[in-house]
Amino acid sequence: MANINYTKLTCNDLQKFTEIMKTNPFGGAHVVQIDENRPNWIDKDGYACIESRNNIPANEIKQLSKDNPDLIFKAEYGFEYDFYTTTHVCTYKNGEEIDEILEPNYLICMDYKSTEVYKKAMGSHYDELYNRIEEILRRIDITKEDDKGNKYIDFVYKVEITIEDDDFQMQVSKEYNSIESIKCFEKQKVTEIKVVPITHEDLFF
Repeated sequence: MANINYTKLTCNDLQKFTEIMKTNPFGGAHVVQIDENRPNWIDKDGYACIESRNNIPANEIKQLSKDNPDLIFKAEYGFEYDFYTTTHVCTYKNGEEIDEILEPNYLICMDYKSTEVYKKAMGSHYDELYNRIEEILRRIDITKEDDKGNKYIDFVYKVEITIEDDDFQMQVSKEYNSIESIKCFEKQKVTEIKVVPITHEDLFF
């Protein structure tokens, strides 16, 4: 059974990138664009989304880079074998890979309905708080190298993070590369009335 891998591709000149994608540069047997009804579509963030089987279109992207030496291409690769929990971000120029960094991603091991309840109640606050938590996790789960020089994400085994804004609080529990728990709370503003004794000093103010 084939492993399905995903690539998000963009470059530093979106107008030229749009023209390049119209030529269908990923028409090979093992590479297809995800949306077959819109084969040359580029999303609102300027990325073309590509699906491949048992491989990634690195050679095709290198060739695009070689054919367009004035452009810089950036590809984000996700692999099924690790459940897409590590994104390989590669930069290409003049037909060569000039940079590679790894970025951690996280599996949401929760009931879909529970997160939907939070999103409905919190609106845009949910994504804003969760994105802030992911930023923190990505600073904790850092890239390391093994004895052979291969890069990998060193996922911290267990982390609990609480973050909040003016209206809501979010608590997230992570184990290795999985989000095991998300709990959200709404802040309620309560006015507390206290009975304070009047002293002689109060008469002089």
